[in-house]
Amino acid sequence: MKNKLQIILLLISFITISSIINAQESKATLANTTKDKNTKIYYRIDKPGSIADFEKEIKNNPNDAENYAQLGIRYSNMADQEKDRENKRLRLDKALEYYTKAITLQPENYVYYEYRAMCYKKDNYYILAADDYIKAIELNNDPKDINNIIDYYKLASDCYKENYEDLRAEDILLKGIDKYNNNILYIALGDLYYDRCFYEKALDTYQKSLNINPNDSYIIFQIAKIYTAQYDFTKAIEYCKKAIALNDKQSEHVYYQELGNIYILNEDYINSKKYFEIAIKTFDKNNKQYNLEFKYPKFKEECQYRLTQINEYMKKNQHK
Repeated sequence: MKNKLQIILLLISFITISSIINAQESKATLANTTKDKNTKIYYRIDKPGSIADFEKEIKNNPNDAENYAQLGIRYSNMADQEKDRENKRLRLDKALEYYTKAITLQPENYVYYEYRAMCYKKDNYYILAADDYIKAIELNNDPKDINNIIDYYKLASDCYKENYEDLRAEDILLKGIDKYNNNILYIALGDLYYDRCFYEKALDTYQKSLNINPNDSYIIFQIAKIYTAQYDFTKAIEYCKKAIALNDKQSEHVYYQELGNIYILNEDYINSKKYFEIAIKTFDKNNKQYNLEFKYPKFKEECQYRLTQINEYMKKNQHK
C-alpha cells in the first residue's frame, strides 16, 4: 500500500513539472513570435502605491524603469491639483525628470514617451511634446492600439498649432491620413483649415470625412459654418437643418443658435427670433441629462441678448 502511494505521488509530481515546463515553453514561444514580428506591447498601468513606496522600490531595484514612470505619474497628478503656479512647475519638472529616467532605461517603451509628452504639454513645451508623440508613433507597432496611435497624430498636430506652426501641424495630420485614412484625423485637418480661414481646403477635407461617416453632425455643422462665412446662406441653412435632423442631443441647441445667426445675416428677423427661442428651449430640455451648462455656461445669455437686439430692431422698424 505504501509503495502504491509513493508511485501515485511520483506520477502527480511528474505531471505538475511537465505542466510547468510546457507553460514556460508556451511563453517562450509567444515571446519569440512577438520578437520575430518586431512587435513589443506595453501597457498603461497606474499601480497602487505612494511616492515613498516607489522611491523605496527604486532603492531596491534602481534599473526598473516602471518605478520611475510611476513616480512621474504621481508628480504629474500632483501638478494637476496644484493652484500655485511655481509649485505646479516644480511638480511638472519632477515628473519630467522621472519620465526621462524611465525612457533612458527602456527607450523602446512608447507609453513612457506618451506620458512625457502629456507632461511637456502641461508645461507649455509644445515642440518637445510633439517630438515625443511622434516618437511614440514610430515605436508603437501594436495593431490593437490603433486608437491611441491616431491620438498621437492629433495631439502632435495640436502641439504644433499651439506653437503657431501650422505647416507642421498640417504635415503630421496628412501623414496620419495617408497611413490610416481615419475620420478623426480628417476632422482635425478640416478644423485646422477652418480656424485659419482656408475655407475651400476645409470644405474639401470635411467632405472626405463625410465619405467615411455621413451621419456625423459635427462635420455637417462645420460645413454649414463655412457656407455662412462665404455668405452662401441658402446652403448654410440647408446644412444646419441636416445637422439638426441627426438628433444630436448634446449639440442641437448650438445648431439652432447658428440658424438664428444665419437668418440675422440674411436679414430674416422673424425666423431668426424663432430659432433663438427654439435654441433656448432645446438647451433647457437637454441640460439636465447632459449637463450642458458646464460646457456652455453663457449659452442662454448669448441667445437672450440676440433676442433683445432682434425685438428692439423689429419694434423700431415696425416688424410684427
